[in-house]
Amino acid sequence: MAQDDEIVDLTRDAPVREYRPPITEFGTTEEILAGIHDLLGMLNTNFIVANSGKKKGKPKAPKPFPRPETARDRAKKRWGARDVLDIVTAVTPAHANRVKRALRVSDEDE
Repeated sequence: MAQDDEIVDLTRDAPVREYRPPITEFGTTEEILAGIHDLLGMLNTNFIVANSGKKKGKPKAPKPFPRPETARDRAKKRWGARDVLDIVTAVTPAHANRVKRALRVSDEDE
C-alpha cells in the first residue's frame, strides 16, 4: 500500500488514526520496553533543555510510546461524548439528535 498511488489518491481524505498495537501482541516485555522508551525520551528532553540555556518554563513532554487500546479507553471516549450530549440536550433540545449522530452515540449508550 505504501507504493500504490491509486490507493493513496482514493484514501487522501480518510482520517489518519494513531497507531496502537494490538493487545494480543503487547505483553509484559513490550510494556517494560515502552516504559524504558518513555523514560529515555524524558531524559533526552531534560538534557536538551538543561544544555540549551533556556531556564524558563517546563520542557514539552515527549510523546509516549503507543499502548494498546483497552475497554477503559473506549469507555472514556463514550463517557466524554455522553457528557457533551447531555450539555447540548440541556441547552438546545432541538439539536440533540444531530449531535447524537455527529458523536456516534446510540440510544443504548445513554
